[in-house]
Amino acid sequence: MKKISNKWFLKFAFKKEVVEEGVFAKWLDKVFAINKTEKQKILSLLEKADVKDLLFYTDVRNVNNILINGIKTVNDIKVTDEEIYYVWSFAQHDNSIDLEFDNSTRAHFWKWSKDIEFDTDLIAVFAINPQHLAEITRKDWLLDRAQNFVNISENIYPETFSWLMVQDIKFFKEAENVIKLNGLNMELYFGDQGIVRKSNLQNNTKDIFNSKTQDTNK
Repeated sequence: MKKISNKWFLKFAFKKEVVEEGVFAKWLDKVFAINKTEKQKILSLLEKADVKDLLFYTDVRNVNNILINGIKTVNDIKVTDEEIYYVWSFAQHDNSIDLEFDNSTRAHFWKWSKDIEFDTDLIAVFAINPQHLAEITRKDWLLDRAQNFVNISENIYPETFSWLMVQDIKFFKEAENVIKLNGLNMELYFGDQGIVRKSNLQNNTKDIFNSKTQDTNK
């Protein structure tokens, strides 16, 4: 499992006259939120950075399994004799899962996919709501500041999903059926050569892509 540091450092400067008795200690408490868990501190950071969702990249052939069972750590993945689950070591580890900020440049992911000569048409992207994730996860989170990753050391369930995007029409239709069948409160998108089309699963819309959005049922 990739080692992730949960420590980061903040450079600061202050004038001598500001450091009065008790003032500096209170200031430190405010900055580092000593009484907060790492999860709470990460949530505060995400809010300040205007991160709406955390992203999980996977093989599109895993979509139905994930919609039904959630995103599992590798050690917890269960499949039938006829089923294959395609593990991407970039984000899915034996005992943890890496989620990327939705405002990231994705540079680390694209380098990884290029290094293994992966067909990018097979990419599926799940968006996870940080607040919903915080409510159902029991263990603390870790933050990798260098890569804008949040490391979750437990399984992530479908109730936390905000949206899903796929680039294969066959898997798009299958995902649409699974979402409807299981009553999942999430949005579904189909990406095709820069055009992002939204499934008519819900009436509300969410502008999450800097591209043209249109209804797949039109």
